[in-house]
Amino acid sequence: PPPPPRITAQYGGTQEDAHADFLSKALQPLFDAELAALYALVEKTLVQRAFEHCDNNQVRTAHLLGISRNVLRALLKRYGFLAATGRTPREKTARLPYESGLVNTDENRILAVG
Repeated sequence: PPPPPRITAQYGGTQEDAHADFLSKALQPLFDAELAALYALVEKTLVQRAFEHCDNNQVRTAHLLGISRNVLRALLKRYGFLAATGRTPREKTARLPYESGLVNTDENRILAVG
């Protein structure tokens, strides 16, 4: 894929100023639309896109967004990007031996096979 466009500040300024200006312009049509739940839409989209950008890695996503992993997990669950089991909805639901009852977790022994 092509590299993302470089965002530059109009009339000088910092890179942060340029990003804020870019984001402000992107949000303006949403403000004009007067959506009832704009904050929830922006938050959900931000979390979803960041999570996808980080290949569904919670630690990297939390770092990118500047929030704790626990806060991120709560947001992922709220918006349905993380199942109650802690797996992303797209992951296979293969069970680990201790989840299926095959391993005695006190002694870490396999009790039965198959």
